[in-house]
Parts: sequence; structure tokens; C-alpha cells
Amino acid sequence: MRGTDSDVMQRNGDTHSLCAFVLFIGINMLFLIKYASRLSAHITAISAVAYIGLLIIFRICYMRSKPYRYADTAAVVLALVYAVLSVLMLTQVDKHSLNVDRWEIIDLFWRSVARGEYPYSAVAHNGNHIGAMPVYHILCLPFHCIGEIGYATLLSIAAMLIAIYRAPQKQGNSLLFATMLIISSPAILWETLTRSTIIYNSALFYLFMLYLRRFETFSKTQFIITAIIGGALASTRTTLALIYVIWGIYMLRQHIPFKRLLAWTGICIASYVVTFLPLIIAYPSQFLEINPFTVQSGVTNNAELAAFVALMILTGFLPKNHKSLIFYIGTYLFVIIGINFVDRAAHYSLRGALMESSMDISYFLFSLPFLLHSAVLPYRHETGKTPIGQQNYN
Repeated sequence: MRGTDSDVMQRNGDTHSLCAFVLFIGINMLFLIKYASRLSAHITAISAVAYIGLLIIFRICYMRSKPYRYADTAAVVLALVYAVLSVLMLTQVDKHSLNVDRWEIIDLFWRSVARGEYPYSAVAHNGNHIGAMPVYHILCLPFHCIGEIGYATLLSIAAMLIAIYRAPQKQGNSLLFATMLIISSPAILWETLTRSTIIYNSALFYLFMLYLRRFETFSKTQFIITAIIGGALASTRTTLALIYVIWGIYMLRQHIPFKRLLAWTGICIASYVVTFLPLIIAYPSQFLEINPFTVQSGVTNNAELAAFVALMILTGFLPKNHKSLIFYIGTYLFVIIGINFVDRAAHYSLRGALMESSMDISYFLFSLPFLLHSAVLPYRHETGKTPIGQQNYN
């Protein structure tokens, strides 16, 4: 006997939630293995077992049918304590000691601009050129000005938790579970202490995708503004901009008029191009010689690029609703970085890809906001008010 549509939606939601949870663990295990192994193999093994056991306990508690009393209050308290401790750690941990140059790249960019120099000619202490696009640096400017890039990750965490709290399918334990996943995450801790900005960048796309859920009811003003914002966000990282294609295919499958999507895409592309015009006008010859596209051209090979495009198109046909769209976007980002990881492992050995500089595992964090959302929200609890799977989130 076939189940009802509600039963099917619940099973799909359960599966997506579990898969996102497993991928979330996988990302954090990579960080735990890489950095705990610098201490000893025994500490790595103990830490890995303890971390997995802790998350399994979190998951079991989360799946409890009855929400915990004061769960949201507990989540807020835990988040505030984590924020305070993170700020204290940022004041104690020297960013120069961690051998991560993303904060230095941002400093180089704005110091070059202040001197009237072409910023993409600057080179970091380790020989890396500036590869991030212009809007990426603009978004990081406030944190550069206050002298602490690490606050960008803390702001991202707060934004993700607020988004989860306000989500229409939130359950009593969702916010608490999300907070516990975050504060126990080695990857997020490392991202914060190294003053990296990957989660910050990805969280902005995540929030934007949540807002685009209302695309069908946008007014003319919202339509134009979101297209401009979409183009500006695309001028941060090419990898994240690929998810627009997934979203576009999904929207066409939801019977959104092609002309409407085409118009939005046109404005988005125009906005994207405009972000490069100041550099092109001020430094035409330098821009032709070196720019974000030339710097990033060696990151992937042609075979990887073809796989990314094929997977991107396929992924657009998988979501059934906006909840599953968020899940599939997170999975897509995880998979394409995984492909790059496997390629580096094949060329330089697994140790070279994981433990050394042939592959930056931080790129897996592109998928983290989307996976966190899917891990804590799609699973539905019986509350006695609304049957599982009957909420309208399309």
C-alpha cells in the first residue's frame, strides 16, 4: 500500500535531514583529523570517537517527539556564551601563528586601494595572489576597519541561527540542536580563529536563497533589487554563484515564466559586470594581465569543470520544494569540493590533500550553512497542531 503525499514528504525530509547531518559530521571530522593529528594519533582517535558520540546524542535528543521546555532560551544562552568565549579566544590567538592568509589577502587588497595601487597585483607573504572578487572585499571592509576579520564568522553564526529560528518549519528543538552543532564544531572554531571568511561568504548566499523563496510574489522593486544583489553576491566567489543555475532550473520546474527568470538573470549579470568596471576603468592594462579570473583559472581542470556543470544541471531537477532545494544546494557544494579533494588526493596522495597544502579543506565549508539548515529543519515532530508534512513550504 502506497503512503500518502504527507508520508512521502516526511520520509524525504527525514532522509535529507539525516544525510545533511552525516555530511556535517564528515566536514568536521576532516578538520578534527587534520589538526588534532598535530598533537598525537591517540588524541585524534579519542577526539573523533568523542565527537561522533556527542553528535549522535544530540541527534537522538533532537528527534525526541516532545520539545524540551525552554529549548530556545537555552539555545540563546549557549550561543551568547560561545560568542563571548570566541571573542576572548580571538584576543589571545595570534592570527600570524596559524598560517592562513585569508585575512592577509583582505588587508593587502585594502592597503593597495588606500595607496592608489592596483590591488590584484599585490602578493601575500606566501606568494599567493589575491583571487577573491571585488564585492568579497567590500563585504569584508567593515571587519577590516575594526581590525578583526574573525567577527565575520561570529556574525554569520548569529544570522544562521536567526534564520533557523524564523523558519516556518522550525520545531521546538531545532534552534537548540543547531546551536549545539555549531558550538561543538571543530571546523567553525578553526574558521573563526584563523579569521577566514568562507562561512561568512556562504552564509550570505544561504540567506539570499531563503529570501528568494518568495520570488513568485516579488513586486517590481523587489524583483530588481534582488537581481542587483544577486549579481553583487556573484562577485564574491564563482563556486557559490553556480547555485543560481540550480535555483533557476528549479524555478522553471515550478512553472515560473521563463521570461521573468530571464529578465532577473539579465539584471543579475549586468550587476555582476558593473562590480568590475571601476577596476577596468582605473587599471585597464593591469586588469588584462592579472585579475580574479586569471588567478582562479588554475584551481580546477577541464574535467572537473565539466563534472561541476553536469552535476549543477542535474541537481536543478532534483528538488521537490524549497526545503529540498536548500538540501541539494548544500550537497552539490559538498560534492564538487569532494571531487576536487579526490583529484588532489590522486595526484598528491591522501595525506597531501588532507594534511598538507595541496588542497584547502576549508572549501568544504561552502556547504555548511545549507547542510546545517537541512539537518535541523526538514525533520518534523508531531506537535498535536499540524500533521507532519502538511506545512506549505513551496
